[in-house]
Amino acid sequence: MENVLSGVEVLFPEIPCSFDSDWPTFKAYKSCVTVALDELIAAAVISRVQKGKFFSSAVRACQEVQ
Repeated sequence: MENVLSGVEVLFPEIPCSFDSDWPTFKAYKSCVTVALDELIAAAVISRVQKGKFFSSAVRACQEVQ
């Protein structure tokens, strides 16, 4: 995460794809994350750049618990 100045609000939207659930495949987890992030883009909650950062973090978290 980049440096955040004191008093600045940071948004972390909920992605309803638990990284520590028992997914049938890693691809299924990544698909869930992609769909959720695309919905957040469509609702103008996050940008495409933010999608990439959230996706990378979600994938890394899932890989770390396996």
